[in-house]
This record gives sequence, structure tokens and C-alpha cells, in this order.
Amino acid sequence: MENLKNPGADFHADMAACEREAERVVKLDRLARPIVLNNCYRCEAQGHRELQDALSAQGAQKRCMAARGWQEAR
Repeated sequence: MENLKNPGADFHADMAACEREAERVVKLDRLARPIVLNNCYRCEAQGHRELQDALSAQGAQKRCMAARGWQEAR
């Protein structure tokens, strides 16, 4: 990855900050849209939620890094 906006930026520091931001986004999303499992233990819905959380975190992290000026090198 390269940062065209700020060539002196610290990739690892930005990545760590964006990982924390992604965790925050997932926690807020879980609070906003809880899954009702209807007394089911390890239901299929739980697996879908974990996938949804992972995709949400990945998207949040990519947006955060882009906002900080990072883009994948071509």
C-alpha cells in the first residue's frame, strides 16, 4: 500500500488505528441490530452474524485507511 496524500505516514500506526475503528463499528452494529436466536444454541443465524461482522469490519477498515490516504499499489 502507498499513501499518495502523505508519503511520510506510518502505515502500521494507521492500520492499528483503523483496526480499532473497525472493532468499534462492529460493536455499534451489534447494538443497533441484535440477532434474536429464539432459544436456539449455535443456530445458523449466529454463523451468518459472524460473517456479517467480519465483512463489516473489513469494509470499515478499508474505508478508514482510504480516508487516511492509503491505497493499494498498482
